[in-house]
Amino acid sequence: MIFNSDPIASSSSAERGLSSPRFVSEEFAHRVRQRIQIQIPQQYAREPVISTLTTRYGLDVNILSALLATNSRESGWFDLELHGIPARIEAALAYLTQLRIEVLTDAAATQKSWSFR
Repeated sequence: MIFNSDPIASSSSAERGLSSPRFVSEEFAHRVRQRIQIQIPQQYAREPVISTLTTRYGLDVNILSALLATNSRESGWFDLELHGIPARIEAALAYLTQLRIEVLTDAAATQKSWSFR
């Protein structure tokens, strides 16, 4: 019996946004970086939103900075750098949007500051 701990590998290629399992190794050669800033509402304070980006979508997530307070009634802001194949990054951004989490991408950086100061 084979156990697969990778939820991405156990889902279908269509769900992952990939064309075919045989191309997965080729697609990993085309990893990109996407910088985003997200505002996680207080209602998700105890949910593993950022962890889900890693486990469900197979991304490497680097937290560049964060602004949040313990037991706060406010939203938390995270400045993240996502590393992965474009299809998985797009799927992860769709997941965040589906949760109604505000997402700013590099394009929005020209309009809003990336600094939390």
